[in-house]
Amino acid sequence: MRRGREEDLNRLLSVVGEAKRLSYVIYLAMSHVLAAPDIFPAERLTLLLRHLPFTPDEVDRAVLLLCHGEVEAALSLLDAAAAQPRLRRKATVWRLYLRDRQALAEGTYASEEPIPTYQYWDRSPPPDITAAFAQWRESLAPWPHTVADDAAARELIGNHFGSDLLAAYEAAWHPAMKADIYRLAQLHLTGGLWVDADMRPAPALPDTLRRLCRDMTVAVQAHMAGGVILNGIMLFRAGHPVLEAAIARGCPDLC
Repeated sequence: MRRGREEDLNRLLSVVGEAKRLSYVIYLAMSHVLAAPDIFPAERLTLLLRHLPFTPDEVDRAVLLLCHGEVEAALSLLDAAAAQPRLRRKATVWRLYLRDRQALAEGTYASEEPIPTYQYWDRSPPPDITAAFAQWRESLAPWPHTVADDAAARELIGNHFGSDLLAAYEAAWHPAMKADIYRLAQLHLTGGLWVDADMRPAPALPDTLRRLCRDMTVAVQAHMAGGVILNGIMLFRAGHPVLEAAIARGCPDLC
């Protein structure tokens, strides 16, 4: 594992001078620094930063502080950056990543409270997806596990969210787009864990879920330039304002 990471990082260093998207490479390097400072120390990142095609902003400087172990100073800089419209999304992603990372390490979120899991397939799923659903059900037992189809999704949205969101759901031409809308509605209504149909559970999943924040836990690719929040796996409490905002903003765009 260690040797593989060292090879990846050395390869990264060798291509940085000719990469077309240098910002992506830099953020990937930052991610490696945070994950394995003993293998890829911050001093090597400083060399990479000379290749940046732009002047580092507050978020970039915050990540450099993190690479040197100055977590509180970095969070303070990220808080300030999040107030700037130009940097809000990037700063918010890094704050989510760091605060959850620290809280998980400290066991702050630990709970035995059952977590309902929701997945979606519009009609009869193929055998490989059926097998994946069964893996999730068995892995998380005795916690509840629900696979909604098109009819169930329509019923839930129509009964609890009204005509606008239902119209957005019906206007979605691809099942994946319908799943995007359904997941927001389901988690907003009941809370719980959303998992995309093509994902598979890891053996350590039940223990990991017991450590996660019930209020809001998302998968974050913090190393991506600008930051990316993934919706393929999400854990929210019911009525979370992020879900409410997503539904409110999504309806006009989709209808």
